[in-house]
Amino acid sequence: MAESALTIEFHVQAGVFLQADQEISTADLNRTFDLYLPFLGPSGFSLYQLLVNELNDRQNTLAGQDHNFILDSLNVNLINFVKLRRRLEAVGLLKTSYYQDALGEAYTYQLRPALAASDFFDEKLLAGLLFKFVGEERFVTLQKRYGKVGIAEVKGTNISANFLQVFSREEETVLPENLLEKNIFKPVGQQDSFDFDNLTLLIRGMSKEKLAQHREFILAQHALYGLNESQLARVINANISLDYQDLNEQGVMTFLLENFANHPVNATDITDTTVPIQTVQSDSKPATSTLASLYQAAEQLSPVQFIAQIKSNNGGFVSRGEERILRDLINQKILNRAVINILIYQVLVGMDNASLNRNLVDTIANSWAKAKLETPQQAVDFIKQRQEKATQTKQKKSYRPAKKVEPAMVKNSTSTGVTTQTRADVTAALADLKQLKTKN
Repeated sequence: MAESALTIEFHVQAGVFLQADQEISTADLNRTFDLYLPFLGPSGFSLYQLLVNELNDRQNTLAGQDHNFILDSLNVNLINFVKLRRRLEAVGLLKTSYYQDALGEAYTYQLRPALAASDFFDEKLLAGLLFKFVGEERFVTLQKRYGKVGIAEVKGTNISANFLQVFSREEETVLPENLLEKNIFKPVGQQDSFDFDNLTLLIRGMSKEKLAQHREFILAQHALYGLNESQLARVINANISLDYQDLNEQGVMTFLLENFANHPVNATDITDTTVPIQTVQSDSKPATSTLASLYQAAEQLSPVQFIAQIKSNNGGFVSRGEERILRDLINQKILNRAVINILIYQVLVGMDNASLNRNLVDTIANSWAKAKLETPQQAVDFIKQRQEKATQTKQKKSYRPAKKVEPAMVKNSTSTGVTTQTRADVTAALADLKQLKTKN
């Protein structure tokens, strides 16, 4: 049968070699029996114990043997052997390496002891699977039973199946290829392919019906932080209450803020902020490479990734208040992610603010929603138009025409209509009359 990783045609005559970096003790086997057997099944545990026994008896090597002794000992066919072997690989008890030389094909099976109890229960995928198979009461009992045991790393070319490949296939589902990637952030891109149904397959200890009740909340976290299905599943699994088998949304928000809010993304450079937004041309074409990078960043990054990038460039950090502002903006669904990123850029860079202010953000968001802005270019054009309009208004207010000076009008001294000249004539006439009377 074919190996999925390297398309190797498996033959029963292929040689078998066993190795381990440390002795696998009876205590290790007992822990494997209690913690792993429920989801490995009796046949899977039997294969592991057989290989451990052969390893210990032959002092870390098994030379000159093919796979027939394994198939005969367990009374399984080759197809079932590969299925059992992949289960052991998936949970970390076995690493399989393949090579071919002049003597033919050979497989090296590198055995590993079961995880220490503390590590096992910290590994949410394994612990969640155990909880699913044994129930809460037995799960709590096993948690209390075991102490700490170290584990060893094993070198070699790893062609082993991983956890999600094996156990998802048992449920006849198809999962994304990158479910186990460990990158904290990746650009989410303009075409958002987040699949909620695939996410539900990665959640342990919680029913699909209950998870569906939190669908809008989970999608909002994806939009806000840019995490994919696998990354969000790890966060959700870490915040499921075993008592109620339900999601602690507050715990998820706290975890994301503390672990992901201040991790900038270097996938797109938005560090050059020397070119002001108002230099964008009205035809929506980027005037500079800086603005082209700004548009690309707005399309590719989530709001938290975007603001973290800007804050890190300026030596700042994303505060709890800013995270809440962005979370509310996402939940309101009035602007898409790319336009929200331009809003962030305008407030922090265009307006030279140290942090987001809720009143300012709400005012801008309402204005942009009314204008039905859907792309970063439209948002930048809108900013430019508003700035030009404000400049024109300011110029009009600063222009005041000279006042026309009217000639002064002669004012009447009394309401009788007698002018100043008339009064002089009367006074002269009275003086003449007085002189006349004196002579007489």
